[in-house]
Amino acid sequence: MNEQKFRKRLNFRIFGSSFVIILGILILIFCLKDFQTFASVYQIGLGIGLIIAGIAALITTIRTIKNAEIFKKVFITETDERTIAIMKNASGFTVYISFIAFAVAAFISGYYNDMATKVFSLCAIFIMVVYILARIITGNRE
Repeated sequence: MNEQKFRKRLNFRIFGSSFVIILGILILIFCLKDFQTFASVYQIGLGIGLIIAGIAALITTIRTIKNAEIFKKVFITETDERTIAIMKNASGFTVYISFIAFAVAAFISGYYNDMATKVFSLCAIFIMVVYILARIITGNRE
């Protein structure tokens, strides 16, 4: 990957960070109306967390683009073949662990609540479908 493509990737990260901030603000706007329930308090916390994470990612990315020394360091780090291999292995392992966790949660919740079982099962199925589609799209069928 050359530096121009990497700059495009960083610009896309700015777009993604901005989207996360906007999503957090929208969650806050819609959840501040009903502040009495636990779900709304949870969603307000989610909105605040998204805003903070988006701002942190936005600042880091802008700082990387503006400073040539930081840009070069990040470029070398992210385009290193070892780093890419480690990230591929870690992301695959994360998918497997998440799938197993949701499957176990679906099994255990079956003793307490049918709706929770359905939600956990659908989450596990969603994770596997996204994983399989990503492997097909990228052509990585190891």
